[in-house]
Amino acid sequence: MIIHIRLEGHQLRDWLKHLVRAIHSMGDHSLYIHIAPRAEKRSGLQTLLTLEKMIVFRNRENSCERRTLRELGLELAGKTKPDLIIDLTSRPFVPDNNTRVLAPSYDGTRGEPALAGLLLSKGAPLMTIDDLTNHKTIASGTPSLEAAQGLSGALEAVYSRFIMLLKRVLQGLEDETTITPFQYFTPLSSIHHSKHLAKNVANYIIREIYQLCCYSGHWRIGYRFIDGNGVLENKNLTGAPWQLIDHPYNHFYADPVLFNHEGRDYLFFEMLDHHVGKGTLAVIRFDENGNPGPTEPVLEEPWHLSYPFMFKWQGDIWMIPESSNNNDVAVYRATDFPLKWERHETLLSGLEAADATIIEFNGAWWMFVVEREGLGGYSDTLCLYKADNPLGPWTAHPQNPVLIDHKSARPAGNMVIKNDKLWRPVQDCEAGYGAALGLAEVTQLDDEGFDQRIDTVIQPGGPEWPGRKIHTLNRVGRLEVIDGCIYRPRMKALGNFSDNLYKPR
Repeated sequence: MIIHIRLEGHQLRDWLKHLVRAIHSMGDHSLYIHIAPRAEKRSGLQTLLTLEKMIVFRNRENSCERRTLRELGLELAGKTKPDLIIDLTSRPFVPDNNTRVLAPSYDGTRGEPALAGLLLSKGAPLMTIDDLTNHKTIASGTPSLEAAQGLSGALEAVYSRFIMLLKRVLQGLEDETTITPFQYFTPLSSIHHSKHLAKNVANYIIREIYQLCCYSGHWRIGYRFIDGNGVLENKNLTGAPWQLIDHPYNHFYADPVLFNHEGRDYLFFEMLDHHVGKGTLAVIRFDENGNPGPTEPVLEEPWHLSYPFMFKWQGDIWMIPESSNNNDVAVYRATDFPLKWERHETLLSGLEAADATIIEFNGAWWMFVVEREGLGGYSDTLCLYKADNPLGPWTAHPQNPVLIDHKSARPAGNMVIKNDKLWRPVQDCEAGYGAALGLAEVTQLDDEGFDQRIDTVIQPGGPEWPGRKIHTLNRVGRLEVIDGCIYRPRMKALGNFSDNLYKPR
């Protein structure tokens, strides 16, 4: 297939290399660039990106760097006749010969200046891919800006998810809906850009000061023993008071996972030393009176580990920790529970996948996992895998990614079947990584597709669970656990005062 990528000259950016690579990975396609006339007057966007790179990013390169055709490995279209046009301009058009034209839109607007304006004024937009020839919207998603630094990072996050959606479309996986009415977005003025740059510089300075004064992302674990309804049933954090798991001052504990073995409760979790910055796995045993014991190390690898999903299968106890830094999903078997584990098998390889969560449902085993292809956020792209047993082999769902949504894609704990309905806790990252906890009812899970309904979003910060974030929920029997993030000053004297502000009541 001959494909023309239609854009305005100023849009020749580094991220196009990832688009080209993705298209080539799907078949023997010929790609050419068609440079369209500039559709609007200059917006000052490039000046903003240049200043942002100099001041905020200390001249580090990013995917919004301007590139030449030669650097991108592309040629001008010339007189080649396309089978498909991917139109990235502000005002795409459909040729007289009715060649298929695909064009992204952002909250119903088009083009790079419009996208930048939306990112500066409101945050992540709803992105769609529209088939302009057939007047249909055929794919959509809301990218996560959780890892985005400045406007450059935000543009990268959106473009990376555009690539994922486009791959779905080129594979024939289309979700047809009525096309969104087009709205022409007036590019923001240089005054708006100046305000954004000033705000970005201020945020950068604040972030640097914060890093000097406080540990970044300090997570802690709460637990309680309850009879009857818990968070899933009550849709909130009320009820029996939450108790805090004690932890060293300069360590955080996160991703609590529960397991009951021979009548005793065990809490597995990620343990991270702020001075090292790499997660390892640990366990705490609860005694017969419900009191937590000391922290005991469980597993360490050369790469970061977190989210130790647990299950029992054929008499053995298994763990699937998050190991995206190693580009795989691996399963470990307990050789001397709970402290000794051996790597048993690689379930998925060659992919950046996080928080694998599995369940047996309707006669099959399903794995939920968020994936990333080197760019963008970490929490917005849900992929599914299916197997006959939890050790695999696992087969990718034909419609992967089944969901791109920063508010409901990433797993946040064990899934639960209640009254024949499947419920999954999800991370709501609209306001940042792990900002809130959603409870989703899965309404479709089969070979034909996936769908879910968000029932409730639980926010942190109340008297039951003070702090800034919450992103994990698990329960086994009477024991229920959550986690959350607080400010933790590097000076312990200040920290003791600060911790009193974050005690659950």
